Amino acid sequence: MGVTSYHTGNFLVHHLLVSEVIMLAIPTLLAVLLALTIVFGLSAIHFHKAKKLYNVTRKGENWVVRDNKGRFVRITNNYWDVCKLGIE
Repeated sequence: MGVTSYHTGNFLVHHLLVSEVIMLAIPTLLAVLLALTIVFGLSAIHFHKAKKLYNVTRKGENWVVRDNKGRFVRITNNYWDVCKLGIE
């Protein structure tokens, strides 16, 4: 790599060229974007499975389902909990 080293006083200073920093940053950013795409894509799939299987609806801030007597039952107020229902 294009690392240059020189002594200033008692410690060693390393300098990376700007192009090398960019070459390291691009794959890292691509990996982060890929990971976020996978996480949010899978959560959307699981959310739609749960919504279809359990007929989950949103009433205000709460996610609710209907029980066997036709009453609305609050299950959570968290989107990610609904996504977990789709996994099971």
